[in-house]
Amino acid sequence: MNEDPNFREEEEKQARSDDEGDLLAIAMCIGISIGVALGAVTHNYGLWIPVGTSIGATVGALLDVFRGKDEKDDDEEGNDEP
Repeated sequence: MNEDPNFREEEEKQARSDDEGDLLAIAMCIGISIGVALGAVTHNYGLWIPVGTSIGATVGALLDVFRGKDEKDDDEEGNDEP
């Protein structure tokens, strides 16, 4: 195994980039589900499914941005070495 600290750091960055769109996809699915439920209640699927999808996409994108910002802050705090 490679014990190089830079190697481990690169592996962690790669793992984070692989999970990058997960929150967006999950939030969109939840938004679509809410849109379907509201569409069923109001008998207006054509309105509520796109509304739920767009709200889910917006929330998911914001969560991805804030998660990336938090991870970037954590990286900056951990770099005490010059």
